[in-house]
Amino acid sequence: EFFKIIDKQDIARVSKTKWRSVLNSYFEYVKEIKEKIE
Repeated sequence: EFFKIIDKQDIARVSKTKWRSVLNSYFEYVKEIKEKIE
């Protein structure tokens, strides 16, 4: 029911920003590990 209210454009926008935040946190994580190793 909930997804019927949201149109596809909104879903695409939300997933895009969600993926961007996931990628950002992933890169931050990798950067921290590299600093610890060095």
